[in-house]
Amino acid sequence: MTLAQLGSFLREPAKAFFNTRLGVYFEQEELTQLDVEPFTLNGLQNWQLQDQLIAAQRHAVDNGLPRIEALHAALERFKGQGVLAVGAFGERMRETLAEPMEALFGAYEEALQEWPHVVAAPQAVYVEGRVTLEDWLGELRQDEAGNRCRLLLLSSSLISQGRGRGQYRWQHLLRPWVAHLAGNSEQPLTTQLLSKAGHVRLEPLDAENARYQLETILSAWCDGMQAPLPLAPQAAFAWLAKLGTPESEADSDAYAAAEAIYEGGRFQTGEVAQSAYLSHQWPSFERLFNERALAHRFASLTEALYAPLHRSVKD
Repeated sequence: MTLAQLGSFLREPAKAFFNTRLGVYFEQEELTQLDVEPFTLNGLQNWQLQDQLIAAQRHAVDNGLPRIEALHAALERFKGQGVLAVGAFGERMRETLAEPMEALFGAYEEALQEWPHVVAAPQAVYVEGRVTLEDWLGELRQDEAGNRCRLLLLSSSLISQGRGRGQYRWQHLLRPWVAHLAGNSEQPLTTQLLSKAGHVRLEPLDAENARYQLETILSAWCDGMQAPLPLAPQAAFAWLAKLGTPESEADSDAYAAAEAIYEGGRFQTGEVAQSAYLSHQWPSFERLFNERALAHRFASLTEALYAPLHRSVKD
């Protein structure tokens, strides 16, 4: 088991069961090539291009080269590939892609001042539970006192910018959270996440606590390979935001909030509509909430798997 596999399980537990255990894929997820449409960028294409822009600029900064030159060179490369339109419309596309970079790399350079030293060797990760977690953890830095940090530049925004503006996009924190637990399982580690919209700092954890949480997730993965666990992350974090607990019932504010996120409404696409796996298994939140799989239920799973991250960010 790798960190990426465990993080993907936390993001989409039902999908992990169908893909990993059954080899069933309800939809084909293919990344589109960058030359499909020269006059518009959909969400995926925009993410891909900004991901490449971030990587090019980070490489420049980390190697003492001019960041702006790297930015412009990457944009010119996109133009040469036919990704960007010509003329005024193309210039507007360039501006949109480049707009968040100044603030993002300003934050990155501040973080580099706090954590100036690169840790050359990655940390070995080895945690035994019902299944063994074995991997390497890289992108580590240290401050002058030898304290460790994992510094990540994310291409996805950590704070929502559209409807529901200002809310954490928890799905983008789950993979870094698993790695954060792994890093703290041996010695203290800060994780600093920088994004185009919002930054998050995860403080060090006690090693025993970190290992316990990892073992809990590993155990849930084992159960989640026997049957799909009744769990939907977006609904789970909405539940936690309204102080839901394993004892909360269907008449609680937490239930109402989770149901609204799961099922959606007139102006909001529900979580269930975004996942063929959830809609196949639990078309309504009521069915998800009342499901029992290997003694697991939505409320108890939410508390065990997602509440520690929620507390770490909110506290």
